[in-house]
Amino acid sequence: MSFILNAAPISYEGIRIPIELFPFSDEKLQELRDENAKSHLIKHRGDHILAVPLKTDEPSLGGQVTQIDLQQDLSLAKALASNAIYRKLYRRQLEYGYFRQNPNSAWIP
Repeated sequence: MSFILNAAPISYEGIRIPIELFPFSDEKLQELRDENAKSHLIKHRGDHILAVPLKTDEPSLGGQVTQIDLQQDLSLAKALASNAIYRKLYRRQLEYGYFRQNPNSAWIP
């Protein structure tokens, strides 16, 4: 049996990013994912839904705007890094045809 170790060292310090918070409901979570999968990372966290713009010029979705320090929220930093890697791989699939999208995953464009 063989193993592969994937590592992507990322350095950041004092990076605060804007996010929007929405009260959690299953319906709102699905609506945000369906309508904004190409422009925002949508995550359920406790009693809230977090909508994180993937580019700095994305329009507001109408939630409560706040900022998060990525050093204090490593799970969000991980989710953003994973999202960026998957999006890059998916774009390459369009060029090379070797990567297939999971049909249950709505957030990859």
